[in-house]
Amino acid sequence: MKNFNLSSKKSFVPISFVLAMALFNCAAFGSESDFTVIDPPFMFTTFNHKLNAGKLPTKEITLDKVSRKENVVYAAGANKNDEINGYTLNVELSGIATSSDNYVVNLIGGMSENNDVLNNKINITKMPDKITRDIRIFGADSWKGNTNFNKVNIDSIQTNINKLYIVGGRSTDENKGDSSNNTINISSSKLISDNTNFDFQITGGIAQGKAQNNEVIIDKSEIINTMLISGGASYGDPDKIQLGTEKNRVKITSSKVKGAIFGGDSAFLGFDNDANKNEVEIISSKISKQDNFFMDFVVVGGASTNNATNNTVSIVSSSIDGDSYGGLSTTALGFGGGEISGNANNNSINITSSNINGKIYSGKSEEGAASNNKVSLKISKVGSSVAGGSAKDEVNNNILDITSSNIGGDVYGGYSNEGDAINNTVNLFHNSARDLALGKHFLVKGVIHGGFSDGNNKDAILGNKLNVTGKNLIAGNINNFDEVNFNLPKDIKTNDVVLQLTKNEPTTLKSVKVNPYVEQGESKAIVKNLKPKEKIYIIKKASIDENTLEEEQAIDKDLEIKSKELTKATKSIVSEVGASTIYNVKLNKDESNLYLEVGEIESTTPTPTPKPNKPITPKVNPKLNHTLIPNLASSHVVNQMSDLMGDNISNIAMLDDNISVNTDNIISFGYIKGYKSNIDKSDTDINGVVVDVGVASRADNALMGGFFEYSYADYDGSANSYSSDGKINAYAVGALARFDLRNNFFIDSYAKIGKLNNKYTLKGYDNLNINKDSTFYSLGAFLGHDSYFDRFMLTNRLGYAYSNVDGYDLDINGETLNIKDISSKRIKFDSIAYYNTNTDTNLYARARLIYELDGKSSTYAPNINKTIESTNKGFSGGGELGVIYSIKPLSNISFGVGAMGGKIDELSANLRFVYGW
Repeated sequence: MKNFNLSSKKSFVPISFVLAMALFNCAAFGSESDFTVIDPPFMFTTFNHKLNAGKLPTKEITLDKVSRKENVVYAAGANKNDEINGYTLNVELSGIATSSDNYVVNLIGGMSENNDVLNNKINITKMPDKITRDIRIFGADSWKGNTNFNKVNIDSIQTNINKLYIVGGRSTDENKGDSSNNTINISSSKLISDNTNFDFQITGGIAQGKAQNNEVIIDKSEIINTMLISGGASYGDPDKIQLGTEKNRVKITSSKVKGAIFGGDSAFLGFDNDANKNEVEIISSKISKQDNFFMDFVVVGGASTNNATNNTVSIVSSSIDGDSYGGLSTTALGFGGGEISGNANNNSINITSSNINGKIYSGKSEEGAASNNKVSLKISKVGSSVAGGSAKDEVNNNILDITSSNIGGDVYGGYSNEGDAINNTVNLFHNSARDLALGKHFLVKGVIHGGFSDGNNKDAILGNKLNVTGKNLIAGNINNFDEVNFNLPKDIKTNDVVLQLTKNEPTTLKSVKVNPYVEQGESKAIVKNLKPKEKIYIIKKASIDENTLEEEQAIDKDLEIKSKELTKATKSIVSEVGASTIYNVKLNKDESNLYLEVGEIESTTPTPTPKPNKPITPKVNPKLNHTLIPNLASSHVVNQMSDLMGDNISNIAMLDDNISVNTDNIISFGYIKGYKSNIDKSDTDINGVVVDVGVASRADNALMGGFFEYSYADYDGSANSYSSDGKINAYAVGALARFDLRNNFFIDSYAKIGKLNNKYTLKGYDNLNINKDSTFYSLGAFLGHDSYFDRFMLTNRLGYAYSNVDGYDLDINGETLNIKDISSKRIKFDSIAYYNTNTDTNLYARARLIYELDGKSSTYAPNINKTIESTNKGFSGGGELGVIYSIKPLSNISFGVGAMGGKIDELSANLRFVYGW
């Protein structure tokens, strides 16, 4: 039985039990003199057990000093046979008497020899800076009962102590004695032991029965020279106790610890029982071994002389000096003994932004198997090797995830002494440069093994898989993989190296698959700017300078690949050079390297032998066409602005006629139009609104004015299945005029200049966002005639409208495209019939026909010395219905709705207001 006596190791003098008997009405107050001595004591076979403590009148008491020099116990609650529940011992020690024999001082929340000890607490807030005696601290202690839900709280203590033993709950009966749900909290404290043997231990719960759900929490503290910190430990008979050490936890934050840490222990203080679902969590802390410690490891999720399963270690932003295990099945490390045959399965260890000066094993078994374990290593440095599983027998189905880390030794998916090491997976991730800063590079100085076995005729290859995601990864070599997959990043480019192998030795691989990045919805993969005679290295054998990570020289050792292929998930892989050029890309290999290069895809049918040095002919990138869409949209918006003003000069003139001829009246006007258009050639949809405001006045036979325009539109379109969308804001100033001729003929005209902002996205070019400003101008002139028929008036106009939007340069993938000016040249005819229903209301119907002579959007691509264009020549026609209401002789308001079809399909609505004074 693993039992720390409350007596000195040097003496068997009976201990005087000083039990809490508070004499004050307030339970929280008290002193050493307020404790009642029970003699002879109970709890140990060397003492007289005939007497019991009896019940205490209070459940909370404070101890202010220790003056007794013999072995002594201070307990808030104690009874030989009765349950002890809910007692609290507050420890505020001003002094502890020295003893020549270093007799033990025991501080206990609650104790019972034959019954349960539950929900007791010991709070320690003051102790001397230097203590020469041995201190034993228990939340609860029982021989034949359970010790559950007890607490030890240590806050703001700084002491250098000879020997220290802290236990949340201890139970020593193999038939009933469980110790579960106990907690030790140590905060803002510094505990230093002079002793480096077995006498400084911190254990959440220890039992000969089950030790479950116990917890040790250490925050902002220093714990120096502790042999062991354990969440829970069970050492009962495994035939009687199943899963004895389970769901215990140690959490350490912002602290410094010198000593070993076990989430659950069935191998040191405990033994024989399984260690299952225990946990260690370390955050922003520094952990190191004791000096001359006999164990190499310092952090273990769960350790057992039987099975160690489902245990977890999590280390974040910390430094660990020693080996770290998720689960460990081993020979008894401390007081236990016996043969082991346990497994270390289903354990995990997760390390982020940390420095591990030692080995990492997710599962390790000295006599059994280690399978289904997992390692996650991110942005960390490891001084030695990393293994998913390591065992005497089979080591299968382990997983390693390693991201942007530096590993000083070898990496093993599984390592077996005598069995198979198969179906293990190693996943490597890195996608930044080779900066020496931690997290900015990926380096494995040793060899990455899928499996490794020292056994005769054992399989260490079958089903082992290596997945490499990203680029700029460095390793000594890769070995024993059934399959190797390279997942290329989106930003891979010329001369990039995915995996560089630095050891001067050959490499043999069975199957290699290269999986280029494929945009969602695409059928082919794309790399950027890979030109003829250039390479992207998938595997490159070359040495490096480990101090700079720079490449030194090529390694002339064989790279043997039995099967290599581009992924079947894509139909092809191409290189986009600039915006306009594409090449086919293929996977090739030389003696020592595997790489992508530009080349013609091999045909499945025999072809004549190609001529040497024949240049590879590029193709035009079909994405180039969707650079035309934004300019088409800009031109359409400018034309909509022109049409609103040009079409409504007649409305101004009508009000002017109603006022009087040859007067100096001033007319103000405001127009607003909303529209929804589709340009069929580019399948472009444009939704917009135009607002015009201005003034006009007559001088003799001429009506002249000025105006301001604003327009907003959003649009989307596609070309060759690549889409673009954007938003346009435009404003302009201009002048208008109507000249009255003889016989009811007239001339309408306008001219304007403005600025346009087009903010758009070219989705085919990786959602490239563009923001461009352009100057535009437009003008128009129309010859018209008014015919009058009683209540009818018919206005016919024929004219010409011109607009131009300036082009600009556009940089895409290193190629500067020239988006040329876009001009629109339109012949327009419209006929408006007005019907006067009464003196205030006119109904009107408009018919219009437009022929676009140009409307050409074009882009020049220098890489192919070619201009691509889209022209929207052709007819569009439609009509409009509306009503004009005269509010009084000096104003009118009108509303109309229209539709068009042909080259441009459109629905529109407009509102107009004209006021004269």
